[in-house]
Amino acid sequence: MDDQGELLQLLNDVAVRDLDGVERAFAEQSLARLRELSGGLTAKPRFVTASDGLELGYRHYPGESSRVLILIHGAAGHGGHLHVFARSIAQQGAASVYVPDMRGHGLSGRRRGHAVAYPEQMVEDVAVLLGEVARDHPGAPIVLGGHSAGGGLVIRCCAAALGERVSGMLLLAPFLGHTAPTTRPRIGGWVAVYRTRMSALIALNARGITGLNDLPVVEFNQPAATLDGRETLSWSYNTLLAFGPGNAAAELERAGANRPMLVMVGTDDECFVADAYPAVMAGAAPASEVRLLPGLGHWDLLTDSAAADIALDWLGRL
Repeated sequence: MDDQGELLQLLNDVAVRDLDGVERAFAEQSLARLRELSGGLTAKPRFVTASDGLELGYRHYPGESSRVLILIHGAAGHGGHLHVFARSIAQQGAASVYVPDMRGHGLSGRRRGHAVAYPEQMVEDVAVLLGEVARDHPGAPIVLGGHSAGGGLVIRCCAAALGERVSGMLLLAPFLGHTAPTTRPRIGGWVAVYRTRMSALIALNARGITGLNDLPVVEFNQPAATLDGRETLSWSYNTLLAFGPGNAAAELERAGANRPMLVMVGTDDECFVADAYPAVMAGAAPASEVRLLPGLGHWDLLTDSAAADIALDWLGRL
């Protein structure tokens, strides 16, 4: 066996032991409500070709508005999780809404959780989608939104050069980084991490060795009762790096410097600490608007009418 093969076998062995001792309890109520309320997709899927030839799936919810809203789903999810929210925004005429399945999720790529070749690839995919939307809606202002890890990806995109094409940010319980005060330990039980493998890959990447980055480093604790067959139940190291902010504080500051931003979080969020968001946002993006929604869990934001109403009001004021 060559050196890389021996290292791969070692990382596989220690990874199993890492996960064996992890307690994987998770409050699943709001995830179960999402499964119940967003099961049916009415919008026909479309596809756009990414720079590497991968077909990226998305759905379009037409609205009688000159504005466009692109919504990015969270970890383990797919665009169907945003169906109720997207339909509410479009039917009220606040925006035409586009909801992609991100690379390695839903309809976008056969290897779920393992379709990312390098960390910036998802930002490039969002740029491709922005181009597709711009062709459909020439000159229309585009708001970029995301839920959970999707919110982290939105921050990363808007901190990059393509943020110049985005007129506003809508963040639903956004992931602001593993060490942020808004993040609960182990994302509240939502994730189990291959800790030794993660540490080894971090060390290897620091030395420029990236050949093992497709190994899974995270599993998602999705209860069986909430599964619908479209989930992504693990992420590779590349996907983990791609799907969220890198230097979260600096990227949030750059992303929020020149555009309006709405942040919504439920006070009963299972993954994040709702009360910590106002201070974090005030420090990094003081012009942002933060709304805490009483009694809502992490996934309730995607199906609750109060959350949609707040978003509709905010979009109407842009």
